Amino acid sequence: MRQGLLVTALLSAAATALGAQATVDTDAIESLTAEQAEVLAKAKDTGWLSLNGVTTLSDEVAEALAKHRGRLTLDALTTLSAAQAAALAKHAGPLTIGSLPDLADGVAEALAKHKGDLAIGRLETLSGIDAQALAQHQGLLRLYGLTTLSDEAAEALARNEGELALYDLTSLSDKAAEALGRHRGLLLIDGPTTLSAAQATSLAKHSKALMIPTLNTLVGGVAEALATHNADLSLRGVTTLSGMEAEALARHEGDLHLDGVTALSETAAELLADHKGSLSLNGLTMLSDAAAAQLAGHRGGMSFDGLTMLSVPQVEALSGHEGFLGLNGLTMLSDAAVERLAKHKGGLGLAGLTTLSDEAAARLADHKGALFLDGLETLSDRAADALAHHEGGLWIGGPTTLSDKAVETLRTNREITLPWRYRR
Repeated sequence: MRQGLLVTALLSAAATALGAQATVDTDAIESLTAEQAEVLAKAKDTGWLSLNGVTTLSDEVAEALAKHRGRLTLDALTTLSAAQAAALAKHAGPLTIGSLPDLADGVAEALAKHKGDLAIGRLETLSGIDAQALAQHQGLLRLYGLTTLSDEAAEALARNEGELALYDLTSLSDKAAEALGRHRGLLLIDGPTTLSAAQATSLAKHSKALMIPTLNTLVGGVAEALATHNADLSLRGVTTLSGMEAEALARHEGDLHLDGVTALSETAAELLADHKGSLSLNGLTMLSDAAAAQLAGHRGGMSFDGLTMLSVPQVEALSGHEGFLGLNGLTMLSDAAVERLAKHKGGLGLAGLTTLSDEAAARLADHKGALFLDGLETLSDRAADALAHHEGGLWIGGPTTLSDKAVETLRTNREITLPWRYRR
């Protein structure tokens, strides 16, 4: 009875507001008729349709849900036929099928025809044949649940030319690593906490962005091997960095993300300053004045979004840095600090600031380069008038409250991006 009443309520809400978000909890629904699925698909329109209580589908329901145009998640779906997969593959938006322990005959081949973000969850096994079929998918392919990957499956998936994300892997053979190193799109391997030097060497041959977020140690030549990777490298599971590891990673060319590192010695900072490419250290909550002075010499973008305060010497040092500088964790800055940072050459991220004095706005107006002030809660007319003269992109977003006068003033500068409600 509860299920019937829930669906009836949902249909009523959808019928009165097609194209809007229904307020009923759709995750509580356990089964659907084709008619109900049709109405749901229309009611949610391009929004997120989450049906995480549904464990099975009929062919007709799958066909109806495929007409939905936004994000569709079916996290509790435990069985799927080839016909149902073929129907869902027509869905024009991100698709998540979350509880399939394995893939029935023809399912992988059918799902591979889906274009866009495809996530398949809780897989226990993946045959070489199914991997070969999924490798034909165009778009981001995310596979959850696989704790191991056979060499045959790895070889097949390596032929996928889109973005490939493998979650929950706890082990990887040398041959599998060698195969994945030949993959030609973004590669994320989430699960392994350690790699051998041989595996790291193979993965480093990957030609696009490489992300290994669970890797937490770089000993045994792993840092030296990964440093040979020539594209974006993300190692946010690494929390500490020795001088030898920093020296190795400094030789990496490309964007380097070390967002798990919580503390950095002056020696490590000096070594990383020689890195060629953007450097992301968003996990740092503290930074010594000496380390800040060393990093200021880095030629490339830097991000320190974990810092919530800066000392006067740190402001002085970082303001001399050339390249993008992300300080989005700062919630307040003195006018003197703003004046100094405004002299920084390159993009400047201050999205954590909630207030900005008129004097600080006047100083930032002189800044040359992209400026991000997405966290401002309000901005005076005088401050808006000053920022309207800023040269370079300026982003003002989030909850910012502006007067009509301030909006009109800021609109005179076409390089300024305002919150959606203030755009023409």
